[in-house]
Amino acid sequence: MKTSENSMMLIHTTWSDHKTFRLIPITKEAPFIECIFDRSSKVLVVISKDTKTALHMLPTLDEAGAPVQISKGANAGKMKQERRQLEVFMEYYVENIEDVELLISSLCINPSFDWKEYLEDLPKEESK
Repeated sequence: MKTSENSMMLIHTTWSDHKTFRLIPITKEAPFIECIFDRSSKVLVVISKDTKTALHMLPTLDEAGAPVQISKGANAGKMKQERRQLEVFMEYYVENIEDVELLISSLCINPSFDWKEYLEDLPKEESK
């Protein structure tokens, strides 16, 4: 039986103009496409390999693939939209830092990576 242990790796990255960390898959057994820590909310966003069907509003396209504009009324000039069913990856939000630590220690080949440095409050002027 294949295991997801040691199937992901922690790396330094940038998210919303702030330095943070990300978990990336390094084996086919990795259970997630990626995980990224949002420093502003202190939440680990987990993108699963599993999908679900969701409804989304998308621009209506003409035969050439160009967006169709509304020609009359109060919304004239705006793009027409239509509701479509899409397959999207399931997302999970890990808010408890102890749970984040458990996930990292369970999945990552480099659990000694100093990810806790990103738990500090954001500096006011931090950028890439």
